[in-house]
Amino acid sequence: MHAAPMVAYFRDAIRARGCTLPDDFVRCIPLPDVDVRGQFSTQHSRVILNSITLADQRSALRTVVHELVHAYDHCRVEMDYSDPKHLACTEIRASNLSGECGWTEEFKRMQFGFARQQQKCVARRAALSIRGHTALRDQDPKQVVGSVFRRCFADTEPLPRDPL
Repeated sequence: MHAAPMVAYFRDAIRARGCTLPDDFVRCIPLPDVDVRGQFSTQHSRVILNSITLADQRSALRTVVHELVHAYDHCRVEMDYSDPKHLACTEIRASNLSGECGWTEEFKRMQFGFARQQQKCVARRAALSIRGHTALRDQDPKQVVGSVFRRCFADTEPLPRDPL
């Protein structure tokens, strides 16, 4: 499934679970002090895109899907944002379900391989996403990701299976 239909799919899945997203749930603004493409604001139920770090529309759509996975997780479970395992799990799911670890994306990053390339990419990207988080200040992101990887990688809800 391409990114644009995935945005609608996740938006509808979040709303079907009884959580609210405003009609204009995506905001694109410059965030000069953070090195991220996007983030999900739990306070405002919005996806915030960083206009400084996004290269093109395709990157923006993948980022929106990534952040909507976080929004879905926020809706479906009692997220504890101080728990490294919760953070690792939602990042694993977002990296896996957003399409950011597809072959074309990995090729652009010069990451080549055949055996378990999707899993390697997801683990790498999840560890990168949580590296600077305060809940992980004294922990190794790769170890935290590894501790929940199998269970969280297999969890594709609300999708019936891995989209790739």
